[in-house]
Amino acid sequence: NKNMYKKNGFSLIELVISLSVISLLLGSSLILVNSIYKNNKTQQDEILLNTIRESLYGFAITHGRLPCPAENENNLQSENCNLTHGILPSVLLGVPKTDRFGNAISYYVNVAFSKPLEDDELCSFNLATGEGNDSVRKSLADILADSNNKNDKLAIEVASVIVLHNARGKNSANSNEQENSNNDTYFVSQAETQNFDDKVIWITPYQLKYKMIEAGRLP
Repeated sequence: NKNMYKKNGFSLIELVISLSVISLLLGSSLILVNSIYKNNKTQQDEILLNTIRESLYGFAITHGRLPCPAENENNLQSENCNLTHGILPSVLLGVPKTDRFGNAISYYVNVAFSKPLEDDELCSFNLATGEGNDSVRKSLADILADSNNKNDKLAIEVASVIVLHNARGKNSANSNEQENSNNDTYFVSQAETQNFDDKVIWITPYQLKYKMIEAGRLP
């Protein structure tokens, strides 16, 4: 009987080993698929944010200033220079209107870099422009501590900030994500976790001024 079983099929031990190997292979495959999916999402966000940043530079080079925010989602083809916080004027810039979850893209601009040009100005700001209280921090705790420790700050005196709110949107219950939609001048940027998936980029005055010097808008 034993010989017959050996000839006609697997033994119980062989079956257990085979199932264990299959389980390990399936587990490894799922991890690989999840990693590829996550990397693909991150890559989509980075492509969109880089496209937006380049369009903002292009607008600044063309008009001598950064654009003002759009007032609402129904008016993305124009800007409202009475605002510092609002929605990215995506139609005006020729970029996508939303993130990959269909949320409008939040946009903040330091008014020193978006004010209309006067007379024959080539640029609405100069090399000395840049003072402000706006900053990007690692967490809400860093903001509340209001520490002078520069290690708490990812950037200070930024010219503009762009936020993709992604899965949880602007009404997220996460306190760090709420900081990116409460219309103050502090923003939070972190690595993506289960509780935080905002994607935040910013343009510094130095980056913007360098682009304007290259274009001949600043001396």
